[in-house]
Amino acid sequence: KKSKRLNFKALRNMIKNANSYLKFVINKDFIQVAESEIDTILQNLPKTQVFLMPQGDTKEEIQKNANAVVDFALKRGFLFDVIKSECFSSSGIKAPNS
Repeated sequence: KKSKRLNFKALRNMIKNANSYLKFVINKDFIQVAESEIDTILQNLPKTQVFLMPQGDTKEEIQKNANAVVDFALKRGFLFDVIKSECFSSSGIKAPNS
């Protein structure tokens, strides 16, 4: 249930009182649902930075999801977070801002 999963009071306090941001880990098949859920969350919180990261436990899974997540981030003005940057060297995945 979303009401138990999302504690808006706690999120508002963190955004207001700490140097914080939101990060969503999504895959290419979940983008439409994620967009709706992210919009709902953002409508209930103060303005803050939003990072998106492709879902995956392996290099291949991350690469499979990365282009769709980059496109979504660019479309919405969100930031793209690449923790496992080795997945992008020589992978054929387009880098953000290219």
